[in-house]
Amino acid sequence: MAEYIGEVIYEKPQARAKPVVNPALVNALVPPAVAPIAAPNMSLSPQDQRSFALSEANRKAAEKLEIEKEQRKEANPMGSITEGERKAATLLQRLQFSQQQLNDVLQKNPDAAKPEYLPTFIEGISETGANLIRSEPRQQIETAQMDLLDAALTLGTGASYTKEQLKGYSSSYFPKIGDSPKTIKDKEARLSNIVEAAKIAAGRGAKLVPEVKGGNNPPAGAPPTVKQAPDGKWYAPDPARPGKYLQY
Repeated sequence: MAEYIGEVIYEKPQARAKPVVNPALVNALVPPAVAPIAAPNMSLSPQDQRSFALSEANRKAAEKLEIEKEQRKEANPMGSITEGERKAATLLQRLQFSQQQLNDVLQKNPDAAKPEYLPTFIEGISETGANLIRSEPRQQIETAQMDLLDAALTLGTGASYTKEQLKGYSSSYFPKIGDSPKTIKDKEARLSNIVEAAKIAAGRGAKLVPEVKGGNNPPAGAPPTVKQAPDGKWYAPDPARPGKYLQY
C-alpha cells in the first residue's frame, strides 16, 4: 500500500450561531445585588417593561403588608399572639404567683424553707397525719411549691402531672432534709431558670401577664438592683466583686 505524504487537511466544524442575549431583560430579572449588564444600545420591550413594573409593584405591596402586620402586633399584642403563647402566658402567671407566695412566706418564716422532720417521717405512713402536725407556714410552702412545679412542667412539656410525680420532681428544685448549703443554692438557681424559660415560651404573651405584687418590700437601704430570691432573702450584685452578691 502506498503511503500518503501530502498535507493533512482537517474539515472545520460548522460554526453555530450564538444565542442573542437581551441584557436589559436580564437586568430586570436578576436580583438587584447583581451588577447590571452593560447594554448601551438595548432597552426593554414594552411587554417586558409592563411585566417588570407589575413584579416590582407586587413586591413592594407585599413588603408594605408585612410591615403593617408587624406594627399591628406591637400595637395590639392581645390580638396577635398565638394560642400557644396565650396558654403559656396563663401558666406563667400561675408560676409567678406561686413563686411570690413562696417568697412572702419565707420572708416571715425562713425556717419553713426545709421540710420538718416529724411530718416528713410520718408522711411515709399517713399523708393526712403528716399534714395535721405540719406547721401552717410549711403547709403554705408545700402548696405553693406543688402549684409552681405543675405550672412549670406543664409549660415545658404540655403534659399533666399527678401529685406523686410532682413530689418526685420537687427534690430537684426545692430544699430537702440533709441538703448542703451549696445544693440549696443550686436548686434556687434551677428554679429561677425555669421561670425565665417560661417567659421565653410565652413570647409576646409574657407582656400580658400582670406583675405580681408581693406582700413585702426590699429592706431599707437596699440598692435599686436588689432582688428577692426563692429563699425569701434579698440580694444585690457586689460592685467590688463581679459575680458575687450581697445579702440585705
